[in-house]
Amino acid sequence: MTDSAPRPPLSVPTFEERCKLLEQTAWGREWARKNYEQGYQQGYQQGYQQGLEESRVIVMTTLLRRRYGDLSDLDRLALRLVRRDHHGNIKRIADGTTLAELRS
Repeated sequence: MTDSAPRPPLSVPTFEERCKLLEQTAWGREWARKNYEQGYQQGYQQGYQQGLEESRVIVMTTLLRRRYGDLSDLDRLALRLVRRDHHGNIKRIADGTTLAELRS
């Protein structure tokens, strides 16, 4: 026997409704906690790396300015040297490497 009454359309829960359903289960709360911790760690690591690079660029810029004076491409050169080999380039500058050699 078939039902002659029309069936109501299936409704798909919204993202917020799905989140509320997950919050009501232990598995959902555990999943949310793990994702939060993972996101926090990734954000912390990215922020740490960005801050470290910025600090190194400041040091390299200061060192280049003291050794070679004001340069038109000082910031770009400092960033490039930091990204290539920060410690090695500091040693090269301290050892008297020419500006042309640093730029090459």
